[in-house]
Amino acid sequence: MNTTAGNELMRNGTEMINKGAFGAAAFYFFGAAKTNPAQLEAWMNLFVSLQQLDRQVDLQILLARYAQLGLPFAPPFAAAAATVYRNNPLALRDWIEATRANGVADKDSKEMFDALKADVDQACAQLTEQLTAEQLEEKGIMPLLRIAAYKTPLELWAEQPDDQVLSRIEEAITTMEYANALEALQTLALFPLPRTETILRKCCRDEQFSTKLQTHALITLRKAGISGNIRVAKNGKTWTVDLENPETPLEDKLPDAFEPIMNWVSAWLAKENGVIDGPSFAKLTAEPTQINAAAIMEKIGEKALPQIVMMSAGFMLKEAYLHYYPDIPYTGYQVGEWGYALLDLIQAYTKHAEIEWEYGKLPALSGTAIRRREWLVDAIPELKDVVNKTAAGEEEE
Repeated sequence: MNTTAGNELMRNGTEMINKGAFGAAAFYFFGAAKTNPAQLEAWMNLFVSLQQLDRQVDLQILLARYAQLGLPFAPPFAAAAATVYRNNPLALRDWIEATRANGVADKDSKEMFDALKADVDQACAQLTEQLTAEQLEEKGIMPLLRIAAYKTPLELWAEQPDDQVLSRIEEAITTMEYANALEALQTLALFPLPRTETILRKCCRDEQFSTKLQTHALITLRKAGISGNIRVAKNGKTWTVDLENPETPLEDKLPDAFEPIMNWVSAWLAKENGVIDGPSFAKLTAEPTQINAAAIMEKIGEKALPQIVMMSAGFMLKEAYLHYYPDIPYTGYQVGEWGYALLDLIQAYTKHAEIEWEYGKLPALSGTAIRRREWLVDAIPELKDVVNKTAAGEEEE
């Protein structure tokens, strides 16, 4: 055990987690846990970093590895295991039994262990009564040993030369279809290395590369703890993005700038579902930043169509954000025009998907709303096909 190296890795990991660079943090905390497997703080921070990155498979594998190493049962790790194995009670049961056999990290763990084990034993009994071993495996429900047989990208990197692992990732980014390329690209966040920066910078300045993946590359650079100015070439234009202080917020979720639009859509749904009347809608939407969309949707209830509308609106805005970033227009003005542009597209989608549209005919779009709709459609090619097919169908009618 190299105590000096382990301490430095912990310091680096803490610095990265404090600045929100969770990929780099995972890299350093993994190194610290590997240097000293008994360092429970390193494991806990590693799990927190991977949770922030939503790397559920990595979490499952590393929690299995934790149990294999003979480390003790403790509430923070039990909570992590209960979360990542929530759909796999067989693995959770194995994990509890293995870590409990290794001892407990504190005297209060036994009560948590007993409660968890009772619930999990019951869930396992029900599953094995209802499904065969083959059916369980088809659903991804498998014992902990099976999960432990896999390796995470961090473990592969620790066993192989840097270039070998990163070359495979780079190849996947440039040759695979979108979903797999995105997964490979996001994996680079775990490696705060010069080669990672080179690969991601190349993606950002390559005009032939997917515009959405270019934005994901910028996000990945930040998660890997990389700073500086990045040249981005997309949609026939070139920008320089300062990773530490981007002029346009760079986020892995729908940015807050789009919140007024989502609020407006929720208020419109409330009106159409009888939760508020027309005058209340007009009053609410006069200040869309003050609307509480979550509270409104709770009042509407669990009806299917409002949920579809909100999910579709969020998806379209997020896809457009990824496509155009950093060239994002101001969205706090004429919010209703944005809202009706989205509703027009969502109505076309529901018709294409043979989902009943319960809200009657939408008002004719203004010139501004039409431009907003075109902006959204240009970012989502499959949406353009839906709009064209729907329009063709209406002409035939």
